[in-house]
Amino acid sequence: RLLCGGFIFLNPTNATVALWGALVERHRQHMGNEQILLGELLRERPPGSVDMGWLPSDKFRNGRWFVDGFGGPVDPQRVVMLHANWMVGTARKIEALKAKKFWFLDAAGRCNATA
Repeated sequence: RLLCGGFIFLNPTNATVALWGALVERHRQHMGNEQILLGELLRERPPGSVDMGWLPSDKFRNGRWFVDGFGGPVDPQRVVMLHANWMVGTARKIEALKAKKFWFLDAAGRCNATA
């Protein structure tokens, strides 16, 4: 299972601060994909040293959905976040979100979403 390094939540425990410092250093040395580097670092840690879990995929969707429908249909009433990864460039991400009716800013930059 590939960790999505673009949308994560960390509590600043000693273990996560050390993990993040190691990620920054490894990225500085290797300039690799941070998701892959983060996954490697987590696998190198002793089991249980970093408490982690997975966000429910029906509420927190990976950007692959925009490309090939990965994960099936998205229920707009349940989704909390659509990660617009798997695309390069802000304009392309905005275009994809608008095309799928998940863009909620009006021309003035105000949120026009309804709860």
